[in-house]
Amino acid sequence: MSWSLVETKTLATKAARGGGLAWGLAEEAGFAVHWLQSHGAPGAAALAALLEWQSEPGNTFSPVRLSDNVSDPVGTFSPIELGAALMDANRCAYAGLGRVCQPLLLAPFLSTIAPERGCRLVWNDVSIVLGRDHFQTSAPRDALLSESASCFLSDADDDTVSNVEHVRVADGEAESIEKLKSFAAATFAPATEASRLSGAGAGLTDND
Repeated sequence: MSWSLVETKTLATKAARGGGLAWGLAEEAGFAVHWLQSHGAPGAAALAALLEWQSEPGNTFSPVRLSDNVSDPVGTFSPIELGAALMDANRCAYAGLGRVCQPLLLAPFLSTIAPERGCRLVWNDVSIVLGRDHFQTSAPRDALLSESASCFLSDADDDTVSNVEHVRVADGEAESIEKLKSFAAATFAPATEASRLSGAGAGLTDND
C-alpha cells in the first residue's frame, strides 16, 4: 500500500502522541516526517526508531535549555523537542547541539531557520546541507538513521544548496509504517460495554 504525504503526516502525529509526546510536540513530529518524506529522506523510519528508543525502560530525554551551546555532556536530546525549541527561538547558532537521538529529525526544523546561504548539520560520518526547503546529502539511508550521536551545526559552503540531491526512501517504508501504526493504536479509546451496546461493533448480536 502506498501512503500519501498527508496520510503519513497524520499517522506520524498520532504515532507520536501514542508514543507519549504531548499533542503540540506530536504535531511537530508530524511536520518533521512530512518534510523529510517530501524531500526523499526516511522520516517515517526515523520517527519509528525514535519512539521505539523512547519506549525502552530507562531511556529518557534531557530537558532542552537553550544557551550559547545547548549540549548536555551526560544526556540525550529529543530531536523533536530540540528542533521545536530552536525554531521557536529562530536560532540557528553554529555550535555543538549535544547528543541527539535520531538526529535526522532535526533537519526540518533547522531548514526553516537556516540563513540564506544555508547551514550544515553533521554527526558521525553524515553531513547534511540545509537551506530554506533544501536538503542535500550523500550519506546512505542507514547512516541517516543513527540511534544517537553528537551533532554539530556549522555554516554551509556558498554554493552547496543550489543542487539538491534526494535520498531514496523506498527501502523499509512498509515496516516503518507498521511500527507507526502500532504506536498510533495507543490513541484509540478502548471499547466499553456501553459503546458496544450502542452500536460500536457487534454488541450482543453476532451474525457471522
